[in-house]
Amino acid sequence: IVMSYDIDLVRKLEAATQASLAPPNLVTASQRQEAEEFILSFRQSKVPFHVCKEILENSATPSVQYQAALTLKEAIVREWTTMDQPSRLSLQQFILCYLTQRNGMAGYVREILSRILAVMLKRSSVACNDPEHRHPFYQHLASLLSSGNEEMERVGCSILSSICVEFSASDKSSNVGLTWEEHVKCKVHFEKNDLQQIFQLITQVLQNADPNKSLICAKYYDIAEIILTWKFSPDIGARRRTALEYDPTVKINFEPPKTWKSQILDPRLVQLFFMMHSKIRGNEQICHTSLICLAQLATLQGQVCEQEQDVVNFLSNFLQNFLHVYSSVTILGHEALGISNVIRSLVETHKLNIWAPTNLFPHFLEITARFTINFGIEASKEEQLHEDDQIYMDSCDNLLDVWTTLIERMNDHDKHHLIGPWAVKIVENYIKYHISPPDGSREQTKEGGDLEEEVEELEEEDRDRFASQLISISSLAHKKQTNKHPPTTTRLLEDRTNRLHGQLQRLKQNGNYEVDEIMTTLYEDHWLILLAGHTLADECEGETPLIPPEILQHSIDQKPLVDETTTMNVLGSPQMKIGEIPGAERTDHVVRLSSAVLRVSEIETESLKTGMIGLLSPQLSEDILWFLRIWAATYLLYKEEYYKELSPVLSCAFGRDSDGSKWLIRHLVIKIMTSLTHWGSETKVLDETTKLLLTLVESNERCHLVVECPEFWDFISKFCQNIGEFSNLPISVKQNIMSAIIHTGSTNMNQYKDKYWQQTLAPIQNRYHSLVNDTNFIKSSQNEGIMEEISTILSMYQGVACASTPQNSTLLFSYLSHVLAGCSKLVDVYHNCGNLILLILELFVEVAHKQICYITKTQCQHLYEWSMHILKAILVTKFSNKTRISKYFNMHICDLNIFFHSFQNNICETEINLSGADDILAADVVLFGLEIILPHLNTQLLLYPLLCSEYFKLITFLCEIYPEKIDKLSEQMLTTFIHSLQIGLSSYGTENCKLCLEALEGLANHCGRNQPANLHNPSNLHIALAGFVKPVFDTLIVHTTNMEILRAASDTFYLLTKSHPQLIDQLFQQIIATQPDPAHKVRLSEAFHQLPVQPASDERTDRPNFIKTLEAMVYKIRGILCVK
Repeated sequence: IVMSYDIDLVRKLEAATQASLAPPNLVTASQRQEAEEFILSFRQSKVPFHVCKEILENSATPSVQYQAALTLKEAIVREWTTMDQPSRLSLQQFILCYLTQRNGMAGYVREILSRILAVMLKRSSVACNDPEHRHPFYQHLASLLSSGNEEMERVGCSILSSICVEFSASDKSSNVGLTWEEHVKCKVHFEKNDLQQIFQLITQVLQNADPNKSLICAKYYDIAEIILTWKFSPDIGARRRTALEYDPTVKINFEPPKTWKSQILDPRLVQLFFMMHSKIRGNEQICHTSLICLAQLATLQGQVCEQEQDVVNFLSNFLQNFLHVYSSVTILGHEALGISNVIRSLVETHKLNIWAPTNLFPHFLEITARFTINFGIEASKEEQLHEDDQIYMDSCDNLLDVWTTLIERMNDHDKHHLIGPWAVKIVENYIKYHISPPDGSREQTKEGGDLEEEVEELEEEDRDRFASQLISISSLAHKKQTNKHPPTTTRLLEDRTNRLHGQLQRLKQNGNYEVDEIMTTLYEDHWLILLAGHTLADECEGETPLIPPEILQHSIDQKPLVDETTTMNVLGSPQMKIGEIPGAERTDHVVRLSSAVLRVSEIETESLKTGMIGLLSPQLSEDILWFLRIWAATYLLYKEEYYKELSPVLSCAFGRDSDGSKWLIRHLVIKIMTSLTHWGSETKVLDETTKLLLTLVESNERCHLVVECPEFWDFISKFCQNIGEFSNLPISVKQNIMSAIIHTGSTNMNQYKDKYWQQTLAPIQNRYHSLVNDTNFIKSSQNEGIMEEISTILSMYQGVACASTPQNSTLLFSYLSHVLAGCSKLVDVYHNCGNLILLILELFVEVAHKQICYITKTQCQHLYEWSMHILKAILVTKFSNKTRISKYFNMHICDLNIFFHSFQNNICETEINLSGADDILAADVVLFGLEIILPHLNTQLLLYPLLCSEYFKLITFLCEIYPEKIDKLSEQMLTTFIHSLQIGLSSYGTENCKLCLEALEGLANHCGRNQPANLHNPSNLHIALAGFVKPVFDTLIVHTTNMEILRAASDTFYLLTKSHPQLIDQLFQQIIATQPDPAHKVRLSEAFHQLPVQPASDERTDRPNFIKTLEAMVYKIRGILCVK
């Protein structure tokens, strides 16, 4: 379409822009569509330069001006190569004049016109990189910035900002039709010749900037921020990997080249930014950008800092200015987060040996401690007011991370002398934030019930939400230990425990209902227990928990001041107040803090037994159980061989063969039984209770003491027989309890083992058989009580499978076989009950995951047969047509995910099966399930991340281990299978792309081994893989900087080259033919010629050489083939 200018065109554009932007009640859908189509046709018109210029000059409507400018920009990019140089210069001059002579222009019109100038400047630099050609342009911009005319200053800033964005080659830059290589060259030359000049210009105008002109100052700071956050191109050797990779989520340090040294290390630069910040810090918008600039300056690294003395001088100057500004001022709310980022950048960037010569480090720590305390105070207020934007909380998090970093980097001497004094103040103030006066500073709410609401109704538990803070505070607490007095946490917790006991006693005796006071005490105990837990132990998964070395050493150093007998009395008397025990001051601090929590636990236990549950906090109960769990895992019967030196007191209290450990085990067992009995409606409390039980029984040493407790045997008997209060526990809780029972039975119990299994497993088996073998089971199966009982039993069986070990798997599988064999019949009965179907699938997943490596060959074959029956029952007999199957999968995503997880277990576990089971049968189960699922697995279902990941993991295992099975798939199923790999390469993220490449590698390797047969009679798989030659090559080009994908794609491409050598040559010829530039054709031809199309026969030597050559070739041609 060729457009010509007339008044009617302007009117139509005005009407179209108004219609496209109008609210729905003013225009119809057809009118809006018609307007958008007209605007689109205008933007795609051929050579619209003169028309756009006329519209810009004659129209006063900003939206029309914007559309004209946007059309102009797209036309310049599209038709740049056909424009002659005079036309380019004329258009550039027109836009520059229009920007400087048109007053009152809308901001978004100015921005798009500025982007056009930046695009033209970048395209011109491809042909000519001589900086002298752009010097007059920058001089003109400098005159605009120094003109004193606010309108002209805005224009100059918009143009400079657009230039920086365009040359940054980030995701914000325009698509200008340049190859990757040309983008790199433009960026490198811009950094070398223009960027420093722009930075100098900005610093010059900042010196004379009027802080009262906030809009202009904001523009200056925006440009400074772009430059200070610039990702500079690396040296030539590393440039091919990283030149244009941009990830906005990754923090970029300020690393200018050596040519910037004199400007960046000039003390006046840092002074300028701090001086300006002190003037504009009251302006929230500019202050934010100013602090970003300071934080970036704090990260200075690279070539300008090659000499250590230069870094020392820069850091000293930075600290002097920072301390000068912030030593005595009150921090404004909007600058708190920025200041914390500045401090964090300084600490994380510069090594501690650089700080020492500055002599300002102690003063810096003092200021940081003051900010940490102040931010913590304000953060606690934000928390009480439930503020959505918690700036102080984030700022406090940043500074606590700073202290953690310092502790990790310092030696013990510096920690003690430099960190120690501030650690005391920070920890004590942090405790005060959560404690009411007179001990704390937390303001009490008017209604005590709100306190409980704060704990219970948060989206996250406090111990998860504030985990990072608590870890940092515990690290600081370890540095403030003294041998003379118990920690503040201990003293306050003991005091609150006594207070809670008194409040509950008064309530019990005379009905004095002190609800507000009780709720306040419960809240404070909640936080004190969280602090105690993080101070004494580290919550870790998959590792053996160890006593923190500082805590152990503190207990050892305290030995001369400790009375061991008194310590054991304090530990073993949780029902007594600490003040009632003679000589309690001589108790080991570790034991005393532990016993302080046991006292809170004892009060809660007694209150539960006396029917006062309505006044207790489920959250506090959960905290107590959490503390006991991580504390027991760390201290109770700890492995003494893991420590070079032991504390005699801790060994006496918690060690092996000690009276203290025996008493504690029984005490914890009673606690568990009490919680399970009284907290039946609080699932979170019950979950923590069962986690504590599992912690006790998963250790052989602790388990031996557990089975000596009569309370445990009484509980086991009632639970397995489903009688008493334990019959109403939630399903998930019963599952964990069943796992604990199995762990207990698997521990060495010698002659009692058979009797134990008979007492624990047999009752559940009998309950199951009495249900499913009943003559009226089919009729009564839909009864709610029957369904609930079936669900409970299936969940308990899952708990049995969860506790499987190499030693007990054969026995447990024999026990589970009776229910596994009958699950297909249960599916027939409960085909409309999604929850029961899910429980059945989860049971099979758990059995396959935990037992398949250790059971016998016959047992494996049985498991595969039963799995096949389950799939048939669920996916065939359950549905009468394909529509219902597809609908079911769309409604029950979790079921489909369980399918894939189950199949994945079958494949990967069978590969390492120690029993030598029939692998073919395992593959048949997986393929049978895929044959039914694949036709209904659409792109919408794969948008679910977990489902997508499980599916691609499954097919990767299948292709790697059983490629011959894929080769024998039906043509229809193979087509669907291959299609899923094709979309997986490009549509579902890098992780799934890597999995698809590994799957293709397995298939290509299989085809390569059968190359002679495929040459004469190619299989369907061999033909299908031909379609992956170009996609895999494209993946190599696009993901060059991702080393994991690069290696997987290189291996796959190597194998495709072996199996389809003729297609590789065709691909290279097609790529060369599509290049318009003859020079690029020559370079591509030379690069492709270096790669052997037909690899040699010796793969051991050929494969590494081929991949090395391929990767080198990809780096050379990537810049030509990638266009933006």
